[in-house]
Amino acid sequence: MGYKRVQYNCLYLLFASLFLLFTALAAQATTLPDSVDQALQSNPQLQSLIYNQRALEYDLKQAKGGYFPTIDLLLGYGTGQFSDDFTRRSDTDPDDDDWKSRSNASIELTQKIYDGGETADRVSISEAQLSSADYWTKATAQNVALEAITAHLNVFKHHELISLAEKNLQIHHNFYQSLADRERAGTGSLADVSQVQARLARAESTLYLSQADFYRISAEYIKVAGVAPKNLTYAADPDTVPSELATILQRLQQHNPELLAVSEEIKEANSRLTLARVNYKPKIDLELSSHYADNVDANESWQNSNTAMLNLRWNLFKGGQDKAGVSSALQHKRQSQSKRAAKLAELTAEAESTWAEYTSLRRQKAAYLDAVKYSRKTFEAYLKQFSFSQRSLLDVLSAENEYFQSAVRLIRVDINATLSAYHLLALSGDIRPSACTDTVPDFYHQLTQSLPMGNGSAVKPESTLPSATKPTDEQQIQRFVKTWVNAWQGRDITTYLRSYSDDFRPLDGKTHQQWQEQRINELTDTTSFELEISELNILKRTDSLYLARFIQSYRSNQQKDVVKKELLLEDSGDDWSILREQSQPVPQSDNETAAPEEAILPDAAIAALSADLTLPKTLKIGPCLNRGEVNRAEEILDRHKIDYHLSTGSGQVAMTHLREGVYPAAVAQKRLKTLKQMDVSASVVRKGKQLAVYVGSFHEEARATNFAEVLKQKKIEVTQIRAKAELSGKILTTKPLQQNVATEIAAELKTAHLPVTIFQQ
Repeated sequence: MGYKRVQYNCLYLLFASLFLLFTALAAQATTLPDSVDQALQSNPQLQSLIYNQRALEYDLKQAKGGYFPTIDLLLGYGTGQFSDDFTRRSDTDPDDDDWKSRSNASIELTQKIYDGGETADRVSISEAQLSSADYWTKATAQNVALEAITAHLNVFKHHELISLAEKNLQIHHNFYQSLADRERAGTGSLADVSQVQARLARAESTLYLSQADFYRISAEYIKVAGVAPKNLTYAADPDTVPSELATILQRLQQHNPELLAVSEEIKEANSRLTLARVNYKPKIDLELSSHYADNVDANESWQNSNTAMLNLRWNLFKGGQDKAGVSSALQHKRQSQSKRAAKLAELTAEAESTWAEYTSLRRQKAAYLDAVKYSRKTFEAYLKQFSFSQRSLLDVLSAENEYFQSAVRLIRVDINATLSAYHLLALSGDIRPSACTDTVPDFYHQLTQSLPMGNGSAVKPESTLPSATKPTDEQQIQRFVKTWVNAWQGRDITTYLRSYSDDFRPLDGKTHQQWQEQRINELTDTTSFELEISELNILKRTDSLYLARFIQSYRSNQQKDVVKKELLLEDSGDDWSILREQSQPVPQSDNETAAPEEAILPDAAIAALSADLTLPKTLKIGPCLNRGEVNRAEEILDRHKIDYHLSTGSGQVAMTHLREGVYPAAVAQKRLKTLKQMDVSASVVRKGKQLAVYVGSFHEEARATNFAEVLKQKKIEVTQIRAKAELSGKILTTKPLQQNVATEIAAELKTAHLPVTIFQQ
């Protein structure tokens, strides 16, 4: 029996220990509600507001005390001397110094019968102050909670980005090891090894930068929550976000604590106005009193009196003070009303902007899920083809980089969408994170899974296979020219314009922007045409500049010409781009002959251009119209450790205008009234003899698209018109950069939808 009891006790201790161990492990995980609670408990500003709220509760009790009677008790005992004709008679004792003991007692009760509403107004003022303080406390608590949510999710996001950067570094390291083995075996290329070494160094730099960002974000978490982040859990989009902007705006007006606090200030101002008018009214008090006195005024007997009085007091003249007080209170009330209108406009604009960002991020998330899926498949396919010399090393590395960049953007977009969702809940007055721990989505695990070449085997050559060879410059240019022709003939505006360098300058004196607008108009023309090139001849001019010379035949219903064309091409690293474009008509009699060998672009001009390309370039980003754009630009520049100068200036900014329609003047005015009745702001712009009705202008195309959808729900159809406008904002100017660095960063800035210009100082 003793042995069994010991055995049971051991089993019990074992299970208890395991339970405590699992409990301790679970306790180490910090959920989103945990971070919010910790921040709320440690925030000193919130504690200060709570103390202020408690003080106002006592102020309210003090104001309500005015409804009750006041009772005053007076008790007195002492001695006194009294001298008059009676005490100074000749028959009095001369030794009597007239000092006598005396005592008195009284009790008074005063009850306000009518005070013109003064007590009620003071109670109303205290109630409004308490309600306003309560809402301001809730608003501050929501802001603290939003900061905690932001810090929590940012730490989680950067932790995942570090894992992704580590996997990226591992991939490049395996690549380097495999290609170095090939080179040592005599079947590989030293140039391939050097190229991978460069990519490996960049991957290592990316990891270091991700780690630095993680430490910076962790410091922000400590500042908000008061403790170091430890095993923070994932949090998905809250399911309480309304599906329509109109619902959010309605909840904002009903539940936003900042707006409600300002509304309570209006109530307070209204009560103070009523209180100021109290001075115009009489006051009636009921006074009950009882007085007792002994040995008063040499009277050695005692006295007692009882009174009951109804007293009326009414100020008839006070020098205009009361009238001035009423006028002052009235202006304060109007000030509070204006303050609420301004706060409502501010919160509405913030809600609309956040809603546009939220819906855009959700769509981006779906797009990046596909991008990650297909870029991974592309990378896997390219890797296999590379093993059989069917793909160049540049193709494989570019595919891997595309996968890595898509994965990074997917994580950023997913977390930013959740932050936008909680921002919307904060604006609508309900930012309570779910107490349940959200499961990390599968794509997070898939992003950090080992890719096919995780052990480097996929790039190890078979003994019978030749080493992978990179296409020659001539082959790459042939492919580039073919893509350029196909984009032109297929009216693929994006690909066509992307074929031209940022340094491209038309030879007819137009600016790059003017040339782009002209080409867009020509490519969007519906006129059909045929385009053919022949006798392509590729000539090397410098290490990075080539001439592509060919005969171009263009035929349409309105035009037919044959020209000799030359494209001056620049090696931009990952591909080629057009620096200059020049053509000469071919005489009709020579249309069937070979292309003349005389150069259209002089060698001296090409040499000068080549020298210019080696000079440092400067990036000008902006004008940025809001802090969000400045933050995105600064994040990219800081990530690349680029020094820059922030200033204020003006420049051309792309705008998207929403045009509702074009009408005769009378119809347009009638349409304006109809839109105003639908709470839609609109304006008109003269267009010929008619008026064009516009219902909004946006810098960000995503916001314009989202607002167009909101209008569509109101049965208002609009057309998006894109144009340039001269606007002022913040401009970031970088230090001089090398050509390849400037081109790479400019491409990343454009991907982030930021206006950027490369220029040479």
